[in-house]
Amino acid sequence: MKRIRLVVVGRSNDANAYNLANNLSSIQSEFDFSVHEEMMTLPEGINTKRPVPVETLENLGQKLIADKYPGEYPVVLCECSLEGDLFSSYDDKVAVITTHGWTRKFSPYPVQSYIAYTLADVLMSFYADTPVHYKTKGCLGDYCDNKKDINIGLAKCDYCPECRALILRAVAKGTITLNQLAAIHKILDFAAQRKTCFVLMPFDKYTAPLEE
Repeated sequence: MKRIRLVVVGRSNDANAYNLANNLSSIQSEFDFSVHEEMMTLPEGINTKRPVPVETLENLGQKLIADKYPGEYPVVLCECSLEGDLFSSYDDKVAVITTHGWTRKFSPYPVQSYIAYTLADVLMSFYADTPVHYKTKGCLGDYCDNKKDINIGLAKCDYCPECRALILRAVAKGTITLNQLAAIHKILDFAAQRKTCFVLMPFDKYTAPLEE
């Protein structure tokens, strides 16, 4: 089981983090979500009236993990704007997600749906090399140069055919297990507020026993 540690920077995401960690941990058993209990603050001298360098937040999360939670993966949830006007930034070491500007005027979707949607792609990136789409497709891989385009993706909460083909290739290679894939789809179902039955048929040697 991969352990994901949500690290809250700023006051507005505190309740969101705890509710989300409980919900996501309850709907699947491949990824364990926990919250660092102490609210973090930005280093002295950082002006939050201006976009904050992503590297500053990445370093904050990575240092906390190294000091207190070795082996876990940090997801920094912040309320400040990010340099580059980004929603999020992530690699195999750390993720940063901001809720800056996420209002009902900007999006009809709840902030928890947005965070879960982004987390699903963070998790998928551990196992499958899906591309970034600079032309919006309504896919989790969309860059969203026009930030409101993320609402197109949230309306579907799914990958495009190109990405799905790459994900299935990762399954065939054994890079991602079917249980991990099912868990990520359950997180997407949560983001979409839908109830579906995710069925994987044992057609070939790549199929592993699934959780019930």
